[in-house]
Amino acid sequence: MAMMELTNTEDDKGEIQPPKPKKRRVVLFMGYLGSGYQGMQRNRDAKTIEGELMRALVNTACVPDHLQDDYAKLKWSRSARTDKGVSAAGQVVSADLKCEVDGQLSQSLLDQINESLPEDITVYGWMRATGSFSAKADCVRRRYEYLLPTSGLGQEDVDNEKVVSARIARFNVILARYTGSHLFHNFTDKMKGDDPTAQRYILECTCSEPFTIQNSSFLKVSLVGQSFVLHQIRKMVGLALQVRSLVANPFANLSASV
Repeated sequence: MAMMELTNTEDDKGEIQPPKPKKRRVVLFMGYLGSGYQGMQRNRDAKTIEGELMRALVNTACVPDHLQDDYAKLKWSRSARTDKGVSAAGQVVSADLKCEVDGQLSQSLLDQINESLPEDITVYGWMRATGSFSAKADCVRRRYEYLLPTSGLGQEDVDNEKVVSARIARFNVILARYTGSHLFHNFTDKMKGDDPTAQRYILECTCSEPFTIQNSSFLKVSLVGQSFVLHQIRKMVGLALQVRSLVANPFANLSASV
């Protein structure tokens, strides 16, 4: 971040006053641990990531008190929505905030925002954006990662590398069927098959080799798509595991109910 030279002003009493930040459309890059939160999207009756972020922005005067509930007025937008307990290594929010001092975004304000946030939420940085920018509308792809124990592909021979690799290879064949454009109305709630918004395009759906976290073996399912409907990812992984276990028909249409 470049160093800033701040221009102070005098009030009617001749006292020096710090410069007032100007409102600008900005993009915030952030990450958080989702445990203990009811998801990303703000909900008056629940503890959410957006609720904590808004509180910090109000505390630092980046958002006036009277606008903290007016997301439309702030042109507020998020690049992705995460469910209860889900964490994010890279989340993007755009909004009109009072944060520019002498033509540059104030680093001291960013520091104050992070001081006002809980320890499990961090804004890595921010930058100016064009007045029409929307974190949601201008996001071209989203990546989600879903962890599951290696034993989820089979309880037996979990220490046999050759057996586990064969199971992962089969699982990847199943996951590959999700790629492309499909109707996902049965992977969410209250959506009919003729709803055009159920059509989603999946760019990538793969399972990693095993890795260890605190002496336990895990797999990582990576999903990349233009966008996802509510609960789609967990239901995609759930169906794939059922197919892998031959609980579900491996030749069923992708729109089959989980």
